[in-house]
Amino acid sequence: MKGSAGELKMEAVAREAIEEACSLLGASPVETKKYPVILKNSVICEMLSMYLPPLGRILCGKISVNWQDRQEKK
Repeated sequence: MKGSAGELKMEAVAREAIEEACSLLGASPVETKKYPVILKNSVICEMLSMYLPPLGRILCGKISVNWQDRQEKK
C-alpha cells in the first residue's frame, strides 16, 4: 500500500476497507464449537506478535520460569 515515495495510496486503502466491510454484510453468529479455519497471513502475524516478546524474554533467560514449582503449588 506504500508507493515509491512512501506515500499512502488512499485508493488502495479505501478499496481494501470496502472489500472487508462488504465481506461482513449479512454475517451472523455461528454455533459455538470447533471449526477448521483459514486465517489471512496478516492476522497470523498480528497474533504471533502478541506472544513473541514474552517468549523471547523467557528463551533468552531474562525471565525464569520454573514449571515444576508451578505444578507443586496447584
